[in-house]
Amino acid sequence: ITLFPFPDRQLNELARAGKRFLVAELNLGQMVEDVRLAVGGLAEVRFYGRSGGSMITVEELVKEVDRLQKAFSPRVQR
Repeated sequence: ITLFPFPDRQLNELARAGKRFLVAELNLGQMVEDVRLAVGGLAEVRFYGRSGGSMITVEELVKEVDRLQKAFSPRVQR
């Protein structure tokens, strides 16, 4: 994602198409608020991040995506 110009229109189109967003940041979540504003409440926007300088690994992101997919998956009732 570019910061300028920020892709408000593109994010809103993805939200209208039913996409969900996971915003990964190495801070306390400044960008996640911009994404939430861009999607205008049309989609779920989740934050994954931390401060302090340690990098987020690919494995951590994959684990978080898997966790969120399970949380959003419809449960089959038997």
